[in-house]
Amino acid sequence: MRRCVRSSSCAGTGYAYTIAKITTQTTATVCSFSPIPAGWVVTGSFSTSSCAGSGVAYTIRKA
Repeated sequence: MRRCVRSSSCAGTGYAYTIAKITTQTTATVCSFSPIPAGWVVTGSFSTSSCAGSGVAYTIRKA
């Protein structure tokens, strides 16, 4: 299952992460249109050209 975090493999967004990787991380960056995984909270936001369509990304961390 893929979600959005900085990567060239996520077509149109420039962001991707796998559930397996997110379980080992404590922080991540996701595009605003990406679902926030259960147990994670948004800690900030910023403008970016990497998130096509929205131009906004969130910094998230495990709750």
